Amino acid sequence: MTVTKSKSVGYKGFRDKIRERVRGEWLYLVSLILYLSVAFFETAMFERPFLFKLIKYLPLVILPVKLLLFDDNTGAQIFLKAAVVLSAVITVSIVHTESSMLLMAALFLVSAGDVPFKSILKVFIIVNLAGMAVTLLACGMGFIENLKYPATMFGAGHISYAFGFKYTTDAVAHLFFLILAVYYLYRERLNHCVYLVLILLQIPVYIFTTARCGCICIILLSIVYLIFLFRKKNGKGEGKLEKCLKKCLVYSMPFMALLSFGLVLLYMRSPEVFLKADILLSGRLKFAGAGLAKYGLSVFGRNIEFTGWGGAPRDAVGENYDFIDNSYLFCGIKFGVIWLLILISSYVAACKKYSSDIYFLVSVFFTALSSVFEHHLPDMGYAIFFLSVFALKEKQGAKDAAVKKKGAGK
Repeated sequence: MTVTKSKSVGYKGFRDKIRERVRGEWLYLVSLILYLSVAFFETAMFERPFLFKLIKYLPLVILPVKLLLFDDNTGAQIFLKAAVVLSAVITVSIVHTESSMLLMAALFLVSAGDVPFKSILKVFIIVNLAGMAVTLLACGMGFIENLKYPATMFGAGHISYAFGFKYTTDAVAHLFFLILAVYYLYRERLNHCVYLVLILLQIPVYIFTTARCGCICIILLSIVYLIFLFRKKNGKGEGKLEKCLKKCLVYSMPFMALLSFGLVLLYMRSPEVFLKADILLSGRLKFAGAGLAKYGLSVFGRNIEFTGWGGAPRDAVGENYDFIDNSYLFCGIKFGVIWLLILISSYVAACKKYSSDIYFLVSVFFTALSSVFEHHLPDMGYAIFFLSVFALKEKQGAKDAAVKKKGAGK
């Protein structure tokens, strides 16, 4: 009589069994839906119950499981991803406010392997479209407050509206990043009418919100896509100028960061020279310079609470306003230089990965441009293109299946 020994299931066997029943892509996209939904409504005037806030932290449990069981990484990739997450953890231990933003961004960045970037963009578009529709509808029906702010640029009596969001620039920033994702993902289906309509739409958007920088970015982005559309229809191929442009756009993020710091340092040295420019920028240079002089840059960030107008009347804030509407300085002061370098490096790596895709490079350029005037770059609820570093450029599974089918037919 022979006795058979039962074989213990090791880590690889357990992982293979899980992979047969669950897809890592599903875990990632469900986590993304949960996080983006909560992050979006945090910028609106809704009352959020405690349970709703807890949903935001579910990816902290789901994404490590996805990393361990579904991602196949080389030694170098494991080291790189561990370094990114470790820097986020250290930052979380030092920065006590909004720390989940950085840790979540790190986890979503390193666990995006085997997830098509197009799927990530689709989730981002759906969540933002649904969020904007719910917010505008709730605001219109009076369920949430439509905050009003004085807009002196149109005269003493003019009022700007936030349309259910905490501040007017938040509403237009959501619109800008939504349009950015839609333009990139569906560029083959859009015609010139869409771009022209969205350009004209910025006139009433600006009148009601006075969010000048966001509206200008949307107009410029639409004009660029119109130019690409007409060049494509006229059959013009890639010339020397476009090849040179691609090489330059790869480094648009560090260029804009250096430009931001340079302008602020020049303003701090000679504020009278940049007085008119600062008025045009609604005091952004003045507040950035004051923040840099008061706090300076840090390595891993500090617990600093900036005071802005979002969610409160200007009279209530008074002279306490000190918010920095510049992503590069905001991140360098509050979250630290290490995390700022990680963000910038992620975008450079993504641009190198998509160096032949002029539309992707333009998307990153406009993300970098808007970050000079607004603080949304570290917030994954707005800026999402950095996740493309580890994400798939296309669905490899479908591609491999096509290759196998082709090979079987020979």
